[in-house]
Amino acid sequence: MKILWSLLLAALLISCSKSDSDALPSDHTQTPSDNTNQGGKLIQSYLINKKWEYKYNYNQNKRLDNIEFEEDGQLQYTETFTYDQGKIVASVKKDTDGSNTTKKQFEYKDDLIVKQKVNVNDESFETYHFYYNKNKFLERVLIEAVNNGAETTTNVYLEKLGNENKIRVKKDRVATHVISYDDKLAPLSNIPAYQPIVKIDNNGIIGNILLTEIFVANKCSTKIEEEFTFDKDKKTILSSRITYRYGNKVISRGKEYKY
Repeated sequence: MKILWSLLLAALLISCSKSDSDALPSDHTQTPSDNTNQGGKLIQSYLINKKWEYKYNYNQNKRLDNIEFEEDGQLQYTETFTYDQGKIVASVKKDTDGSNTTKKQFEYKDDLIVKQKVNVNDESFETYHFYYNKNKFLERVLIEAVNNGAETTTNVYLEKLGNENKIRVKKDRVATHVISYDDKLAPLSNIPAYQPIVKIDNNGIIGNILLTEIFVANKCSTKIEEEFTFDKDKKTILSSRITYRYGNKVISRGKEYKY
């Protein structure tokens, strides 16, 4: 569980991948004029550990139409998006084998998502309510869930710690933890319509994602190196560090993450 949680946090909060973040802009307030990357080229895909790949498909208006996820070259699921006035208001993710269908609906206030409804196989239902402070930082999430007729309510509180790139997370019935993050622009946030989704997925920040290569068109522009420190059992991860390289040049040596 410790390793799983460590990798999950890293996967949510360290950004670099073969597709969504190509130029790694340092100013995360920059917004491209359309659904293209900072360099003006559409992000095609990103690859994780030469095993998992996300492919992004666009329509003729350069708007993200769907995402395909492959494992070892085999399609696992496709997620398709519905728009209203330039905003993603719904998505449907279908597993290739027909085992699961996940439907999501998004409600906005200005450019922020304030509610997300999730329906899995018409059996499990979750509603997320998002609350922001005056700086548009996500500081509370209320989760209402119904699973097999049982209803649960969970609160998650997010607190940014001073000027550090750290967030304290308090969740009902779960131990409090602190997340460190890199403030580079996350891959999918290069697609304007997807920025609000990235924000709620990354605890209110535009964080980075643990990936290995970044591709623009068919050219790999950036590589990400992963370093892990293990306990004596050689299984438990004690810390990790990510290094981003452009060719042979080190762009950024990420902060060390301890678990």
